[in-house]
This record gives sequence, structure tokens and C-alpha cells, in this order.
Amino acid sequence: MCTRKAKTMQKSLLPFIFGYFGVSKRGRHKNKYSFEERFEYLRNYFKKIVDGYQVEYIKFGTEYMPDKASLVVSNHNATYDPLVLMLSLKYPTMITSKIENKDARFIRTVLNSVDAYYIDREDARQAFEIFKKMYNDLSTKTRAVCIYPEGTRNKEHPETLLPFREASFKAAIKAGADINPIVTYGTKDIRNFKLKVKRIPIIISYLPPITAKDYEGKSTYEVSSMIQDMMQKELTEHILPIYNEKMNQK
Repeated sequence: MCTRKAKTMQKSLLPFIFGYFGVSKRGRHKNKYSFEERFEYLRNYFKKIVDGYQVEYIKFGTEYMPDKASLVVSNHNATYDPLVLMLSLKYPTMITSKIENKDARFIRTVLNSVDAYYIDREDARQAFEIFKKMYNDLSTKTRAVCIYPEGTRNKEHPETLLPFREASFKAAIKAGADINPIVTYGTKDIRNFKLKVKRIPIIISYLPPITAKDYEGKSTYEVSSMIQDMMQKELTEHILPIYNEKMNQK
């Protein structure tokens, strides 16, 4: 067994097992634990798991980290994206997920503990109902909502964002909420134990928020395109060079 894999098993296995029961308990007894308490517990749980994988966090733009009810949007290229994103956020944030994740016990348990919204991409009526719930969260400033506008994991070419689904931004625009773009990279390598590196670089870049004033008078398509261009530029010109440099270090 390679050194990094052995260290990962040693550091992550017990926190994964025992922490899971705590997550499950909080998901079953939501009347005893506030959303904020459940979110914070999950953040700490994810931190213990991901840290065991020998990762190095590299963060940029932390002054733009969401600190109020807003729409958080991020790129998506690996299963670990929601874990890394959630532990990088301090403000309680609800995650949206594809409905297929309800069939995966671990993911279902985790998402249930933070009241996740499941979106059925094949059911327009159900998706509209989720849109109304997101709008209510944002308009009443109840909590932040995270969504992946690519609509699916970009596993083949994560260096190039997939086309954004403009409907992802409708709830925020209607509510007049801020939109916080976050670009992440490196999560696809967390479980790749063949890589000859001591630590896997996980890069997180918080971009300046897009306010209601910024998107006033713009269509959802224009807002979607504007944000995708911002995120792609950050990924191409800033994040990828740093990632490649880190991965080439001996």
C-alpha cells in the first residue's frame, strides 16, 4: 500500500465511521438541532475526512467569502466537490443535488442533515417547485443556497466549464439576492493514490459577488454567461497554472 493511501486510511477511517452516526442522528432529529448546528457539525465532519487524504488548501479571495443569504455557484468535476465547498464556507448554506443521489445511502444521509433540495432534471414541474423554495430562502434571507449551474459533473475536461443552465440563476435574480461565484479545482485527484505528490492541492477561489445592481436589466442568459465567463477566466488564467506548478513539484 502506498504511503499516502496508508496515511489516509489511518487518519480518515475512524472519523468517517463515527462522524457518520452523528450526521445521521442530526438528520433524524432536526427538532433538536438547528440548521446552523447541523451545518457546522457537517463542516467539521468533512474537514476530518478530507484532511486525512493529505490535501493542501490554497485559497484566494477570502474577503469575498459569502457571509449572508445568497446564491452560491460553483463548478463541478468530482464527487468530493460538495464536501470541499461546504467545509470552505462559514455561512450556513443549503446544497442542491440531483435526485439520483437519493439512492446513495451516504450522500442521502449527509444531504438530509442540511435539508438539501433534490432536483429532478427530467421533471420540469418538480424543478419549478424547487425554484420556488430557493426563491423563498433567498427572498426571506433565511439561508444561502448552493447550486452547480453546469448541471452535472464535468469529469472529462474539468479545465473547461460546461455550458451553464441559465435557469439556475432565476431564483436569485427574482429575489434580488447576491450571487457568489466560487471556482474550485483539484478535488478530482483526492482519491488518486497513484499521483507522486505528498499533498494534493485543492484550490478554492472566491470571486467578487454579483449584486442586484450588477445584473439589473439583464436577462438570465446574460447573467449566466457573465458569471461563466468570470469563472472560466479565473480557472484558466489563475488556478490552472498554480495547480500545474504544484503537481510538478517533486
